[in-house]
Amino acid sequence: MRRWIGRGTPLALLAVFGLAACGDDDPTSSEIDVGVRTMVLTIGRDSIRYGSDGSVSGSIPSLPLGTVQASTRYLGENGQPVPNITPGPFSLEVFSSDTLAARFTTGTGFSGTITTFAPGPVALTFRLKRGEDVGFQRVATLDVASGIASVRLTVGTQTLVVPAKGALPGRLDPIPVGPAQVRAEFLDENGRPASAITPGSFSFAVNSSDTQVVTFTPGSTFAGTLRGVTPGIASVAFRLRSMANSSITFQHVVTVFVQ
Repeated sequence: MRRWIGRGTPLALLAVFGLAACGDDDPTSSEIDVGVRTMVLTIGRDSIRYGSDGSVSGSIPSLPLGTVQASTRYLGENGQPVPNITPGPFSLEVFSSDTLAARFTTGTGFSGTITTFAPGPVALTFRLKRGEDVGFQRVATLDVASGIASVRLTVGTQTLVVPAKGALPGRLDPIPVGPAQVRAEFLDENGRPASAITPGSFSFAVNSSDTQVVTFTPGSTFAGTLRGVTPGIASVAFRLRSMANSSITFQHVVTVFVQ
């Protein structure tokens, strides 16, 4: 079964940044010279330029979860727009390496919107078409950010504030046998709740290395009950997972002593 996006473009997973694609869908097979020497891709307020000689200049910062505007312009040898490349004779097709992570919706002319669903890298192929022929094509590998700068984990009366990336495994003070309430708060760089992290898009789980020592029962949004079952030691992983493609957005492992 084939999946389609944009103006009926087949979904394929690109393996190489540039002109190569997987399988039989070879994007170079019908490529023609329509006078394009540079494609300018603008996403939000940022632009990147792709030359016909393989050069790349500029960059696109990490995209937030949600929707952002995108457009392309096509320049000739003189650095000016190629006069005969206009909507109608030409069209823009965009396909995603992972439609569970990001999708493109075609708008007017050579523009549209990118909607991102899950953090992580995703490749979008921007393809200028004239009929069935490809006039110019480049692959933009984008990084989708969760918007999480830190996570506040509360276990009973103890609180840990953990960086979203690069945190070393932590530990809690010993907890007694019995229940302790757990709550996770996902914060942006300003210390406010990260707006894109919602219960409908993400799930929270706590996994114990030894359920004879520690167990977890889910509760309300990003919360639940950690229970010390019997004295001992267990590693407990706090995980935030994207419901779009099941990728792990955040994980922190804590050593728990039950006494």
